[in-house]
Amino acid sequence: MISRGTAFTYKGKGIDSKALGKELGVRYALQGSVRRSGDQVRVNASLTDLATGADVWSDRFDGDRSNLAALQDQITSRLARNLNVELIQAESRRGEIERPNNPDAVDLSMRGWSKLHEPRTQASVSRAVELFDNALRLDPRNIDPMVGKA
Repeated sequence: MISRGTAFTYKGKGIDSKALGKELGVRYALQGSVRRSGDQVRVNASLTDLATGADVWSDRFDGDRSNLAALQDQITSRLARNLNVELIQAESRRGEIERPNNPDAVDLSMRGWSKLHEPRTQASVSRAVELFDNALRLDPRNIDPMVGKA
């Protein structure tokens, strides 16, 4: 999450979504617009995955301008509820894609964790690190052996 002031520095600028995500260190951006027609207000909001530039979710909120506080409460509660669901689903999909797919590396990592859960001796820790290193040689992006080594 970034501050409102930081977000306003990008207002009206055409910036590449991947570059924005890297620059700010965020994965998702919530963007929106407000339109008024007479006493009616329409708010459009969309959630974008900055790594891919794909829209994850979007919605429209309509209300009466005479009761902006109620409209704001409605928008806030719907955004919180919907984004909670959408972010969990998006991260689950991402986790499936990034899940380790080398069964030998997974096996070595599990054996390393097993060694770490034995009574702690210099030999058991050394063996665990060796198993984690072997797992990382097979699958350098596998998080489990990285965590085990840490």
